[in-house]
Order: sequence, then C-alpha cells, then structure tokens
Amino acid sequence: MYGLLNNDLALILAMVTIASPYAIWILRQASDKLPVELDEAALIDGASPGQLFRLVYIPLMVPSLIAVGTYALLLAWNEYLYAFLLLSKETTLTLPVAARQLPVRRRFAVGAADDGGFHLRPAARRDLLCLP
Repeated sequence: MYGLLNNDLALILAMVTIASPYAIWILRQASDKLPVELDEAALIDGASPGQLFRLVYIPLMVPSLIAVGTYALLLAWNEYLYAFLLLSKETTLTLPVAARQLPVRRRFAVGAADDGGFHLRPAARRDLLCLP
C-alpha cells in the first residue's frame, strides 16, 4: 500500500517512533535540572550558543545521554518482531531474524512417541520456565 514492506525505511521509522518519546522525556528532564546560572556565566565569559551547548550542556548531560543510548541499543537489539513483520526478503533481513532462520539440529529422547505435538512441548516448557 505505502511500499513499506521489505523497506529499511519502515523498520527505521518503527524504531524511531518507539524510542523517541522516551529519549525526549529523559533528556528534557536532564536539561531542566541544569542551573540557569551556568548559561549566564558562560555568556558573560563570551561563549557562543554553540560553545555553550558543546562545553557546558553536553558534559553535564553525559549520564542521561548514556542512559538514552543504552535504551536505544537494547531496543534496537530487540527489534526482532518489527524486522520479522516488515522485512521478508533474504537481502533485507536483520541479524536476529536471519539467525532465527538458521537450521537447528534437535535431539530427542530415544523411544519417545511422536504424537504430532512432541516437537513443541519441550520448547514450550523451556519458555514457560523463563517467564517472570
């Protein structure tokens, strides 16, 4: 319809739409806590607005920038669902989706009856144990 299937732009838009509100919220709170006196002191010393941002704001907001960067990295790492739904060509797959499609050799107990649902049950039990 919009040409977003098998398009990297669709995945980028989905990830930016999810990550941006949190990043803006954290960085806004961090910038609100900076004292106004630092602005005034830097301007009196002759700093330009670019220097004020680069030499005063950025060093004081490093912890918040690290938190937002870590969140964005973890969110991008866990983008499996979006990449799985939006990208289906082999040339556009991301690493998590491509790794999931690799063939896996499975071992089963000798003498177990195959009732059609046998292959799903061990995986389902393992996943249920991991739930919080």
